[in-house]
Amino acid sequence: MVTKASEFTNLQQTIAQQVSCSGIGLHTGKQVNLLIKPAMADSGICFYRSDIEDKNNKIPALVKYVIDTNRGTSIGNANGVHISTVEHLLAALLALGIDNVDIFVDAPELPAMDGSAEIFTSLLLAAGVNVQSSPRKFIRVLKEIEVKSGNSFARLTPHNHFTVDVGIDYENQVIGEKSICFDVSHEYFVQELAKARTFALRCEVDDLYRSGKGAGGSLDNCIVVGETMVENHGGLWRDDEFVRHKAIDVLGDMSLAGGAILGLYYVRHASHRINIMALQELFSDDDAWEMVTL
Repeated sequence: MVTKASEFTNLQQTIAQQVSCSGIGLHTGKQVNLLIKPAMADSGICFYRSDIEDKNNKIPALVKYVIDTNRGTSIGNANGVHISTVEHLLAALLALGIDNVDIFVDAPELPAMDGSAEIFTSLLLAAGVNVQSSPRKFIRVLKEIEVKSGNSFARLTPHNHFTVDVGIDYENQVIGEKSICFDVSHEYFVQELAKARTFALRCEVDDLYRSGKGAGGSLDNCIVVGETMVENHGGLWRDDEFVRHKAIDVLGDMSLAGGAILGLYYVRHASHRINIMALQELFSDDDAWEMVTL
């Protein structure tokens, strides 16, 4: 299904007041306190590890700071300071048109909350928006680029809006093959995507624990999928909740471009790795993109 976008404002925006929340990190299992503050125009989205004071604790939310894409997107700086699982909050910021905020986290991972982007979205909506005087920066795709990784395939092509076409294909019969296509907008994200939760196959859970990930995972913040059904009480929010969550991941990863994208992003067997590879390929070719204001 395809839906039309409402236009993004052409001026930069920050939040009108600071907001905060606390929760457990999905992979670390550690308690996390998150504080989001307004920021000056042209400063972008920046993370700060507030629990680290003896070295540079700032990490800009840009693709060149990505250090890992295994079961989530992690960013880090040259001093070895890192923050994991940033994609759900970044997706909400992108979809709501918020360009400049400072985000303070006192642990190495963002809180998982319920495994979706809904709580982050509600926080940002409650904070309100402050429209700034500087023009918004757009990353206009000028020519087609493609990347492949295993079964994953992604393509960025020129387009007048930021349009996303996401597809998944799992052998697991509960998940199966699904796709979703939409123009990115505030309304669509809030109504159709934000509630979609992260998920894992039951057969993957033990491997996650052995790898040191998933320590904070539970049926309260992750859909666990067995061979014939989901294990969570109440089942799925939508029949295609899995691909809707992958769309959240796409938006969070694409936000690391550092500006609102004007282009069509098509991805199959969607993953954090292929999303980041697509951005890296785009920026490796100066003829494939330009930064513009409208």
